[in-house]
Amino acid sequence: MRIEAIELRRIRLPYRSPFETSGWREEANHSGIVTLHSEG
Repeated sequence: MRIEAIELRRIRLPYRSPFETSGWREEANHSGIVTLHSEG
């Protein structure tokens, strides 16, 4: 199998309400999606 293209996407998924502790606050989750395109 030969890989012809690779797509990398970073996505941000906001929470309905921020997650907060005494030390920090998180408002969204950051993730990545990898898509590989091949022949055939």
